[in-house]
Amino acid sequence: MKHVKISESEKFENAANCYGYEANFGNAPMNGALITVNGRYPATGYVTNEVCSELAFVVRGNGKVCTADETIAFELHDSVWLQPGEKFYWQGDFDIYTVCTPAFYPEQHKEVS
Repeated sequence: MKHVKISESEKFENAANCYGYEANFGNAPMNGALITVNGRYPATGYVTNEVCSELAFVVRGNGKVCTADETIAFELHDSVWLQPGEKFYWQGDFDIYTVCTPAFYPEQHKEVS
């Protein structure tokens, strides 16, 4: 068993309106992050996780996640799953807790058109 306190988490900022705290469990096959989004992230285009699957659980607020083909509106306590390689953007005012497997690492997270 491992325990990561928020004070031990790594603070990150993807953009001024997309930031949070990452819980790293060492060599575990997954990690998690509490992420705040206020507005659209990214500002234009899409992002993708080239390697990681991402499961997001909405802990505050509401918004939407959009791909080129689909828009999903979500609200408090909903869950969203994003597949590796899927291009998407977030929009709204919300906090999500994400779990990524394999464990998220920034180099595989890309902004794309």
